[in-house]
Amino acid sequence: MNPQRRTRARILTAEGLTKLCNRIREREIKDNFGRKYTREELGELIGLDPGTIGAVLDCRGSDRSSINRCFTAFGLTLQDSDHVGKTQDIDVNFVGREAAIADLNKLVRQGAKVIIIQAEGGVGKTTLALQYLRSQGFNQVLDLWMAKETQNLTPVESVLEEWLQRHFHEEAGRELSNTLGRLRQKLRDSPKRAGILIDNLEPALDQVGRFVQDHRRYVELLRVLTDPLVNAVTLITSRERLREVGIHNLEHYLLKSLDQDAWQQFFDYHQIQSDSSVLQKLHTTYNGNAKAMKILRSAIQADFAGDLTAYCQTQGELFFERDLEDLVITQFDRLQRLDCNAYNLLCRLGCYRYQDVATVDIQGLLCLLWDVPLVQQRRVVEALKDRSLVGCEQQSFWLHPVIRAVAIDRLRASADWETANRKAAEFWTASVDRIETVEDALKAFEAYHHYWQISDFEAAATVILNKRNERLGRSFYHLGLFQHIIPAITLLTEKLNGYKLSGLYNLLGIPYRITGEMHRAIDCHRKAKEISDQHLNLQEFNNTDEFIFLKRQGNESLINIGLCQMQLGEIETALKTFEEAEPQSTEDWKPFIFVFIAFLSSCLDMKQKATRWLRKAEKIESQFFPYRVMFLGKTYANLGHVDKASEVYQTVIETAKEINQSQTLAMTMSNLAILHRQRKEFKTALLKHEAAIEILERLGAKYDLAESYYQLGLTYQIMGETEQSRNSFHKSSQLFKDMAAPKQLERVKISIVELDNPVISKQRHRRQK
Repeated sequence: MNPQRRTRARILTAEGLTKLCNRIREREIKDNFGRKYTREELGELIGLDPGTIGAVLDCRGSDRSSINRCFTAFGLTLQDSDHVGKTQDIDVNFVGREAAIADLNKLVRQGAKVIIIQAEGGVGKTTLALQYLRSQGFNQVLDLWMAKETQNLTPVESVLEEWLQRHFHEEAGRELSNTLGRLRQKLRDSPKRAGILIDNLEPALDQVGRFVQDHRRYVELLRVLTDPLVNAVTLITSRERLREVGIHNLEHYLLKSLDQDAWQQFFDYHQIQSDSSVLQKLHTTYNGNAKAMKILRSAIQADFAGDLTAYCQTQGELFFERDLEDLVITQFDRLQRLDCNAYNLLCRLGCYRYQDVATVDIQGLLCLLWDVPLVQQRRVVEALKDRSLVGCEQQSFWLHPVIRAVAIDRLRASADWETANRKAAEFWTASVDRIETVEDALKAFEAYHHYWQISDFEAAATVILNKRNERLGRSFYHLGLFQHIIPAITLLTEKLNGYKLSGLYNLLGIPYRITGEMHRAIDCHRKAKEISDQHLNLQEFNNTDEFIFLKRQGNESLINIGLCQMQLGEIETALKTFEEAEPQSTEDWKPFIFVFIAFLSSCLDMKQKATRWLRKAEKIESQFFPYRVMFLGKTYANLGHVDKASEVYQTVIETAKEINQSQTLAMTMSNLAILHRQRKEFKTALLKHEAAIEILERLGAKYDLAESYYQLGLTYQIMGETEQSRNSFHKSSQLFKDMAAPKQLERVKISIVELDNPVISKQRHRRQK
């Protein structure tokens, strides 16, 4: 609690607040058809901004002239008894928890790395955790908002992928163990103290308090977070006790309900007129539940002019023990009787997940008021805020888990279920213009979940295929979010039969290629090609966009098949594939096809053909794609234009860094290392090789990693470092073996044999590209 201090701010007394609120209500009945004024409307009437109006009516503190202006606007004269000096700053949303903060600090000093804050719903677990992380000197905060229902839980792989990308600009590994190791190292090495929040754990637990079978891997995450060397503290909120064995440095903290003094302080702050004996009974009735306290305050202020006794007199047999859910249901029922629009909005808000994206902005609420006139919509939102049934901070909104559970149950049982999800999906889609960050991608992807809920799989596919600066599915790959998008696409391929399947299969093949599953990737792209051809042969299209989409997917499938063949070392076959794609390619794919025909021709020592296609590629003006331009540089290098290749590589590196294309960056560094090797600049070459390999190991990009190890081996071989060369070749060989790439494997085996035959080796390196 902040200490008392002198201040010029004034707040209304209970008498002053009642006087002003009654006069405002009279004006609403007379001039506004009984509807409540929003803060914006009151600001226009009084001549003050909405924030100042809120400070006066919420008793947060304002100057005397602002209070006087409010009174004068409604024909009142401000008396000395109507206001008092505000001598103490109170965080109204965080009262009575000084001891809890001290308890958490004590546990941390004793060595706890993970603390599970356990209590029933509404006691204030999340509020305490957030306040602790905000106030105790943490430099960064990582959060995980668990799904409210077990079937919607996010796999731990996706969580780690997002944390590493968002907070550390680090790629996830190919295996979970690699990813966990990177997170552990980041938390150990970072000078910034990290606070971590995992909220609402209980949906992930079974009846005995262990992680459910499908999400057992969360145990491994906890082992990392409880590492005594990590510079981090993790707070987990849960209604149930975690009973996993073998996890050290983890403590349970049983959070008690607020005591009566905290309730009294909270009600006094809000100018609730109360008798101590009545407050005592009400506190006992709800066992000091913090969320119940806030809901009750809102109801008493909204409907009983801040008179607690009057409220209790209407409740009949009130004073028997009740839980938060009872109160929430009562408030839902009451809202349904008093304000059907606000009730409908509250139920419709249950369609949002509050998970990967924990809050929605005001437009996310307004879009759900499709049956309310535009001029009344913000008034409906204010009605929910006034009753504390929707959480709100800086125009970001959310539902408490207990409130959301009731809301979604009622929404599913209503006629609004499908429309609410459609409107929410449209809101998420419209909220993101370009995909630049992890946050952008996750926001745009929320639309997929809404369409999936109502079994509109065509629309769900459109979300993934929707093109902004690029298709959302591709954005997920470029941002390293494989674990989010692969399951979603896989599920859709089992549900759809239409032409959009071609786009989905093409997207699904890309991560398989990147992670070295070349044959699986080729199968996906062949399916995409078959679907595209089938629909094009029908020659019946609903619109031109469908035709263009299918043509593009047919081109894309051939290009991706060619890339897979190239990475398998099947150069001649890959060249034929690109040549097959060229006559039927759309204009946007021609720059890619020209470059790869030139590059593959140069690999086969067909210099005239390579030069001819290279000139075609140079003449086409197109958007700068680092991956394509990198192969332009490789073609220059193969044709002996080393300075030009070096210039192109430097440009690609700069651009790849700017747009966070780590894989292209690493591949280009490896190619640049080859040029340094050819110039006998071995020290610089080794630095480039090692930097490339470090990035590619993080990415799990199997082909590029295998090729980089192979090139490193060649550099060591020329330097005469036989054992280091052999070690690099063996690493490359194992990766190519895992990929089932026999031609690449044979290439490496030949180099290993040449280690013991220097004469052959020298002859070969004269020809080495």
